[in-house]
Amino acid sequence: MRSYLLISASIILPGLASPSVAQALSGNAETASSISDADGDSAEIVVTASRRSDSVKNTPIAVTAIGGDALRENQIANLADLASSTPNIQISTSFNNANIAIRGVGNSQFAAGSDAGVAVHSDGVYLGQSVLALATMNDVERVEILRGPQGTLFGRNATGGAINIIPKRPTEDLHYGVEASFGLDPAMVRSSAYVSGSVVEGLRGRLSLSQNYNKGYTKNLVASSGSSAVPSRLDDADSASIRAQLEAGTGAFVTRLSLEYMKDKGAGPSIWLTGTPSGVLPPVVANTPLGNLDKRQVYNNYGYKNNEAKFATLISTLDIGQGQIKATASYGETRIETLTDGDGTAVDHTSTYALNNAKQTFGELIYASDPARPLGLILGANYFHERSSQAFSIPISTLPPPLDVLGPVVYDAGASSLKSTSYAAFGQAQYKISDAFRVFAGLRYSRDRKAIENYSNFGVSPAAGRESWSRTTYELGASLKVNANVTGYAKYGTGYKGGGYSAAANAIAFNPETNTNMEIGLKGNYLGGALQANLAGFHMKYKNLQVNQAVGAVVLVTNAARATINGFEAELKIRPVQAFRVDLNASWLDARFDDFFSRDDSRPTFLPDTKIINGIPVQGIDLEDNRLPTAPKYAVSAGAYYDISIDSGLVTVGGRYDWKSRVYFNEFNTRLSSQKAIGKLNLFLRYTSNDQRWNASLFALNVTDKQVKENVTVVSALIGSLGVARYQPARQFGLSLGYRY
Repeated sequence: MRSYLLISASIILPGLASPSVAQALSGNAETASSISDADGDSAEIVVTASRRSDSVKNTPIAVTAIGGDALRENQIANLADLASSTPNIQISTSFNNANIAIRGVGNSQFAAGSDAGVAVHSDGVYLGQSVLALATMNDVERVEILRGPQGTLFGRNATGGAINIIPKRPTEDLHYGVEASFGLDPAMVRSSAYVSGSVVEGLRGRLSLSQNYNKGYTKNLVASSGSSAVPSRLDDADSASIRAQLEAGTGAFVTRLSLEYMKDKGAGPSIWLTGTPSGVLPPVVANTPLGNLDKRQVYNNYGYKNNEAKFATLISTLDIGQGQIKATASYGETRIETLTDGDGTAVDHTSTYALNNAKQTFGELIYASDPARPLGLILGANYFHERSSQAFSIPISTLPPPLDVLGPVVYDAGASSLKSTSYAAFGQAQYKISDAFRVFAGLRYSRDRKAIENYSNFGVSPAAGRESWSRTTYELGASLKVNANVTGYAKYGTGYKGGGYSAAANAIAFNPETNTNMEIGLKGNYLGGALQANLAGFHMKYKNLQVNQAVGAVVLVTNAARATINGFEAELKIRPVQAFRVDLNASWLDARFDDFFSRDDSRPTFLPDTKIINGIPVQGIDLEDNRLPTAPKYAVSAGAYYDISIDSGLVTVGGRYDWKSRVYFNEFNTRLSSQKAIGKLNLFLRYTSNDQRWNASLFALNVTDKQVKENVTVVSALIGSLGVARYQPARQFGLSLGYRY
């Protein structure tokens, strides 16, 4: 079971300086959404990716911004839905946490003690347990996806990038709305509602609710015996979220308080047996039925999740002279409980129960100078502390010979206590040499400290450990406004992700991950606005890249020696006539290990290579030139939309096709642990009234019902070297209705 309540309180005191200062740091949520994101003009969406409010075009970062209207119109119900259409990002779940990778860099965080390579922030607060962001999109203003290392301004564990989720804030005028979606095959009901406006003079409020129910894409063929752990359907959804906000004061003083509660329960994902590295199934599951993927029928003996959340945040801003100070203080609690089948067969061979509890404290202080002045400064410091525990229980019906004499065993292990503390101080300066040319530089110092107490019913040594790390990272760059419509940038930066421990394993720390990034970009409008193009090219080098590996019954984090990532990203919006628009996102990614020598615990006797390590010949597998996990070489998302004006409003007919080349899910690049090149087609028919109040849509998601692997884990030989997969949602038809005032 998991708990997460988000309380976000903000005190905003603008007005003691110029209006540009007041908006520089905090921005205006309502204004950002009003700048047409629904028709695809993302270059004009206001973002805070550089810790200031600015347009995407003027921000020297490879950033994709998706406004709230676009999220609703494309039936994006959670963060995972964004991965298909956004360049170089992969999002999935991994047992009890999120697996987010940008440009091939991330971390599935199966076991506590490691950190993600992509930092997720909600309302400015760093989320130590980012799986919650995958469950709901309640009253979101916009989502910003920052690609590439964000070592200076979003430095904590942002070697791959960062995701910022910005909720909508209270308004002075009365606004309210309701939206509901209904689906078939399987049954789905998704709804949201909000009301915002003045409560009394000087006090504004906003209340928003959302829920998402889906019966489940997959039928379970295992007969229920009355146990709640044997569900009739899997790959379901049953989540709800509520956020209440109060904002007091106007002009020089504003205070905002936000309370959010989220619950996510259900049967959880289905588990499918896809084979073994040798192609031969172990005797325990060799002669059992495996289900039918095309019909989404599976044999799972278990399936259960129950997650909840609490969070509390206080944010204060104060305009001082020619600048603004913003202070954030936050406290949160999370609880995640999952039970999943481990073999995908009718045989009750193995399963995994995981329980994770975490309490986090986050604080940040930022000063930003007036952006209208030639010299712009951002100075800040932050603090993060998390105290957590994690428990695993993995029953195994039989071990391989000669250990099979032990009979059935249950592996109980975890971390009874894990403490993580991080401090950082950072600054960035930007100088306008002319109206067209700017240079910028940033510096960040980070210090991390972790302590763990592990346990296992089979024993673990050492059981406890404590370690600390520190690093200084920096960024240098320049941007040039080529003309009124085109801006280019070039930059060089470094990144850092702290070391850590793997829960349930010996308390030996793995090393920090560091990287460098050279990047150039060009953003702008061409042909009188008929073409909008955001382009980025990059070259990244990684040292001690943190990689998850299955060892025995647990997943450990190890360090790959080196990796190199080269890539190119293009986001194009083409409007040859006012009524017709084409969106085209494409990426090329060459992400490979330069030096990584390891062993595969699912193939313990496969030792084709020898390497001299500390003067001793060691047998293993040379992974040099292997592709990084979750890093497809090519990805394309193409959408076309045509507007038809009628007397009462606008009808839009549209479709989007998302395609990715083969993606590997582990460092060994085996076909067993991969998804071949595949694409999915989504179709939409939308109506919007002339006054923008009414909207309705028909949608068909994954029209051709493609079965796409979300993740594949190949377990160790101790459990049978089974490859078990999770799949993305199957086909869904539906309609939605909405009203806003």
